[in-house]
Amino acid sequence: ITIFVPETLAGILDERQIEGLQSSTHPPLHAADLIRHHMNQLLSVSGDTPFGIAQARTQQLVSFEQQLNNMMNQEGAMERIKATPLPLAYVTHLRTWLLLFLLSLPYVWQPSLGYATIPVAFLTAFAMLGLEGAAQEMEAPFSKDRTNHLNMDAYCLTLMSNIQQQVQENADRSMGISRTSLQRTKSVADVETASLRLIQEEENSG
Repeated sequence: ITIFVPETLAGILDERQIEGLQSSTHPPLHAADLIRHHMNQLLSVSGDTPFGIAQARTQQLVSFEQQLNNMMNQEGAMERIKATPLPLAYVTHLRTWLLLFLLSLPYVWQPSLGYATIPVAFLTAFAMLGLEGAAQEMEAPFSKDRTNHLNMDAYCLTLMSNIQQQVQENADRSMGISRTSLQRTKSVADVETASLRLIQEEENSG
């Protein structure tokens, strides 16, 4: 596993967590273990936990565990893509016969095309070698050294932005519910105070 750039996790993980990722042999597995540890702490169930709450926490923990396993399966699939190049025998055979095919084109087409054989052979070679070059580029889709690599940084930043949006909206909804509850409590208290005043005024007038 390639060591990541610590600056990409600034503001998300603290220095101790980043050092733990860097020192681990397999950072994705280390991160998954940390997530699983914190989930178990957050949704822990003890003998004193009410049955309904314990059941809800258990179901939530199972759901989180399934999502975490799916994420690790996808990470493992990307590792297999990265670590499985085309077999050397296949590549050698393909390139050898492609070269022989392109070198034979002028001798095959010259009797019928004449000087037009030059541009036709050039365009054919450009198309065939372009396909071979594209196949070579796709062997390493996650390598930043290649021009046509997949922009995984932008993909991860998009995920982070979506998660931050969900967290912020959930916090805003929670704050709104809390404010509404406080306003309702205050309104009930005002009504009770007004009622007491009316009762006292009636008693005084009586």
